[in-house]
Amino acid sequence: MKEMQKAIIALMGVVFTAMVWTACGGGTPPEMMTSTNGPDATLDSLNQAIKDEPDNYKHYISRSKYLSSKSRFADALRDLDRALGLDSMQAEIYLEKGELYWMQKDVKNAFAQYKKSIEKNNQYVPGLIKTASIEIVLNNYDQALKYLDDALKVEVTNPEVYYFKGRLFKTKRPYFSSFCWKRNRMCNGYKRK
Repeated sequence: MKEMQKAIIALMGVVFTAMVWTACGGGTPPEMMTSTNGPDATLDSLNQAIKDEPDNYKHYISRSKYLSSKSRFADALRDLDRALGLDSMQAEIYLEKGELYWMQKDVKNAFAQYKKSIEKNNQYVPGLIKTASIEIVLNNYDQALKYLDDALKVEVTNPEVYYFKGRLFKTKRPYFSSFCWKRNRMCNGYKRK
């Protein structure tokens, strides 16, 4: 009977901790993040990495990516907010927040986070590409072209930049302009009349 009482008291302590953490806006306490389908070795290793190096923002990004892949968006967003608390100058964190919003089909917040990523580092190619891709969807072709050109200044051999630039020219201009641009880049100044 005593063991049962000890187990109940221990369980109540864990539940109380979770309730206080959640009531204070913390969501699921990090030490209680486990798979809903039983033990999860990946999540356990990510939690351990955070315990070992709690000041490393990259661990929070890694756990956030994993949690978002399991559709645990609220927990993933909290991890990204913790990462921002550790180093708010990292463009990568804003890009990941944008990706998280994009996965939830929140284009407005995704776009805002992508733009913040390039505000923090105007040579951050993934942020430039993501921002340009949304600008293309919004028909802001000139702005998209600017972001893509900026990305090419940093990484001239990035195939993703060329893909979006070709997509932009195909959307904005006749098809031959895109073809010509890919061949010799001589048609870059072509304007539709």
